[in-house]
Amino acid sequence: MFKFYGTADDYNAWVKINQLSSLLPGEGFTMKGTSGAADILSSSQNYVFKGRPNNGTISLALDKSSGEVERLIGNPYPSAIDATAFILDNMSIADGGTNTNGTVFNGALYFWDHFGEENSHLLGDYVGGYATRNLTGGVAAISNDSRINTTSAAGSPAVGTKVPGEFIPVNQGFFVSTVIDGFNNDNGLPITTVDGGTIIFKNSQRAFVTEAISTESNFLRTTSKNNSKTKKANPIIRLTYDSPMGYHRQIAIGLHEKATNGFDLGFDAFIADINEEDMYWTFDKNKFVIQGVNNFDSSEEYLLELIVKKAGSAKIRLDNFENLNSKLPIYIKDNVTGEITQINDKPFKVYLEPGVYSDRFSLVFKPSQNRLLATNEVDFDQNFLVSYDSEAFQLHLQLQNDTLIEGVKIYDFTGKEVRSLKFGSTNKIEPIGIDKGIYILKINTEQGVVSKKVILK
Repeated sequence: MFKFYGTADDYNAWVKINQLSSLLPGEGFTMKGTSGAADILSSSQNYVFKGRPNNGTISLALDKSSGEVERLIGNPYPSAIDATAFILDNMSIADGGTNTNGTVFNGALYFWDHFGEENSHLLGDYVGGYATRNLTGGVAAISNDSRINTTSAAGSPAVGTKVPGEFIPVNQGFFVSTVIDGFNNDNGLPITTVDGGTIIFKNSQRAFVTEAISTESNFLRTTSKNNSKTKKANPIIRLTYDSPMGYHRQIAIGLHEKATNGFDLGFDAFIADINEEDMYWTFDKNKFVIQGVNNFDSSEEYLLELIVKKAGSAKIRLDNFENLNSKLPIYIKDNVTGEITQINDKPFKVYLEPGVYSDRFSLVFKPSQNRLLATNEVDFDQNFLVSYDSEAFQLHLQLQNDTLIEGVKIYDFTGKEVRSLKFGSTNKIEPIGIDKGIYILKINTEQGVVSKKVILK
């Protein structure tokens, strides 16, 4: 058995406890297993907690005087507690909470989900990750810590199926953190301030919600399609990224009247750990696993960042809705090619080379009127001939007909624009100086826009 309170991501901050150790009320612990022989698949083990049940206000330190800290805590009461009430009681009044002493942690709760079949005490054999919950909603975990096993028994990276609900059951442990991952301007100023201080549990957070009454009292409940039985009807959309190597990251975007489309403490959850292949929301120069917004307007575009380590097919798929019309069309926009793909019934697929794709893909709710024309409207191969002089490092683009070209843009495989050419009435394309590599040509014509991936070698 172990407890944790120390510098963020410091593995040495785990402290072993035994029968002679003591734990403060509200302090969490993790149990790796028991001594002796037992068939855990067929034999039950009974654990008894003795003593007077906790009641009243309970406080725990989260002192960040020596730097950013994390602490493993847990529900100290003999009843469920409301995660929303707990978060608000630990947020400052200025940030929308009720705490008069400041904001204690970064507004997100992180729950370990051990979903593998490895029966081992060795860290390298663990299969699990951290599910996340904030005021917007919850997302499942991915096996995404480089210090632990990232492959399932089937040989591909594992992913959890349990999504944190609103109520934290008795004895459920979770992490809180003062960490703010990034900055929001070139002056290096933090996106917000977390004060640390004293974590507060209150009787007012407690709720009589049993697992027999509501699936929401099982904090790590199994997610389902179009689940509409949550206590609060905040619409939420969950997407899953299936990476070329087989990792599966779930992220969420949800509506809340108190959220904005910028950063909001408690509504936007920083991603706890980033995998070698991963996907997350990006805005205000930060990375998030949950994004809270105040609208799903057709004019909005929500930027995604993808990490690819191994070249191959990547997918972004709609996982599920909550409290939202399942017929709402959801699209993924490729900001390089201009293509917009609806993902309600089938995933968005794209072949990607290794790299970090920071500005290329977005979630949108309505196709642009100036969207990319389908390939049968402007056929690249019938209209253009591409060749490359590897000695002179020159790209030659030749017209096959009289189609009027308005401009050509060239992007590298991450979506970064490397060249932009305008033509007008002359329609003459001179050789384009460019190094060898993989590029996407985006050509604006009088008939529409067409794109093509080319390999220059």
